[in-house]
Amino acid sequence: MNIDIFISFHTQSSQHITESVAEALEMRGFRCWYAPRDSFAVYAASIAQAIQVCRVFLLILNRPASESVHVLNELELVTGRMQKGESVFLVPFAISDEPISDSARYYLGRMQVIDGVTLPMSARIEELAQYIEKLLIQESRIKKSGSFLSRTPLSVQSRCDSALSSEYRLIPKPPLPRSIFCGREELLTQIDRHFADGGRVLFLTGMGGIGKSELAKQYAVRHGAQYDSVLYFTFFESLAATICDCEKVEIIGLEKRKKEESQEDYFRRKLRLLRRLTGTHTLLIVDNFDVDDDPDLSTFLEGSYRVIFTSRNDHPGYPVLPVGTIHDQQILHSIFEQNYGMPIEDADQAPVEELIRQVEGHTYMVALLARQMRESFLSGAELLELYER
Repeated sequence: MNIDIFISFHTQSSQHITESVAEALEMRGFRCWYAPRDSFAVYAASIAQAIQVCRVFLLILNRPASESVHVLNELELVTGRMQKGESVFLVPFAISDEPISDSARYYLGRMQVIDGVTLPMSARIEELAQYIEKLLIQESRIKKSGSFLSRTPLSVQSRCDSALSSEYRLIPKPPLPRSIFCGREELLTQIDRHFADGGRVLFLTGMGGIGKSELAKQYAVRHGAQYDSVLYFTFFESLAATICDCEKVEIIGLEKRKKEESQEDYFRRKLRLLRRLTGTHTLLIVDNFDVDDDPDLSTFLEGSYRVIFTSRNDHPGYPVLPVGTIHDQQILHSIFEQNYGMPIEDADQAPVEELIRQVEGHTYMVALLARQMRESFLSGAELLELYER
């Protein structure tokens, strides 16, 4: 059995999406497997065998899938492979804004979820296919060039880090921005000007859901040609814990010395190596840095890489670009309509404008209301009444 991508999904709610995703991937030459299309006589056994050999486990994620016993069993099998250190990627593709079950959240943890909610779905599927293609090409290159993996005895590793820096490789992890983005062009210009003028760090600050993360992602994509590599990751607990997490900051050839190296020593060693592998043409995006301070912040910023933080907190002493609400009603109307997925009917125009006015330019709320109106088949007046309760 030779499989690139195993697709896990809830049949009744997402069969049509699964078929479209498989088609997009197979057009790129990848071998997809999903039930019941590819299962054979012993149904459960064929699923288990496919998961054991796949290179990517793609989860079409919505509420029904997160509650499905079959999907949870499949997640347990693939996470078992990951715990053994086997080479397999788990990629969640969210097709609904509904909260998922606690059982699914246990398996997925804080894993980055790919956006499949923002319309049009065809564009999100294309982005997903491109993302998986990059993962598999990257994996193939790493396997073919195994010579860069460090085989130096642990007892002499610390003395050889500098000499062996060429044997390590930092894996770029560019962000996946949404296709719906407008009203922030001036902020993008200010970010570009800040780094062009020699700035090395910038905090994008503002309330939750105001668009800080998307602004950073859009900058990385639009100005990516200025950088040799872009690394996007989400902050968790502390900079030390975040940097040490190989799923967030992955350096091929670097491993923690299990017995003789503490977590603190591993963090220091990995941070030193990160500095050697990067330079002024590397962009790091630290998303959701929602703390007032971190004991290792100044040490982390000693690297020559450029850094964008997104944060709800104030950080006096550092360059800050506030991200606030959008006041242009035409832009907010466009955001609503794009998330709604179709032109707003005349009868809905007035209540939609009132909804936009009441959320006071909070872009996430505008988008959320548009999706709720689309998915619940409510009229503008009904949605306004529901919102005002």
